[in-house]
Amino acid sequence: MSAPTEFKRLFLQSLKWDSEDSGETFFATLKSAARARLSSTSNGKILVSTGANGKNASFSVPSAGDGVTPTDIVRCLSEFLDGFSTAQTSITARGDTVSDNAILTEMLAFMGVIKDCESDYSEVPL
Repeated sequence: MSAPTEFKRLFLQSLKWDSEDSGETFFATLKSAARARLSSTSNGKILVSTGANGKNASFSVPSAGDGVTPTDIVRCLSEFLDGFSTAQTSITARGDTVSDNAILTEMLAFMGVIKDCESDYSEVPL
């Protein structure tokens, strides 16, 4: 199962809140989460925790993540790190001020929910 967009958006937002609560930058929080050890609990929740240089950080996966696997979490974090770089580049290219809030807004804008899709076979040779 791939994590749904709604879950990814909530997870990204919760990591931003964690960064605000801890006084860390948004990137530092994403980096910590990406380096963290993922643990599954007996009730199916996934906890993310890490420690380095005398600091410990833990992030709990939002409750909307029921059914999301540790592999899905790793994929989300990889997408978040890629999205952070893309957002930073996009904001800089526009000449806007780069801030954690601006980066989060940009990243969330990249994560639009796909409501429908259709197949196009017009280029398939017969």
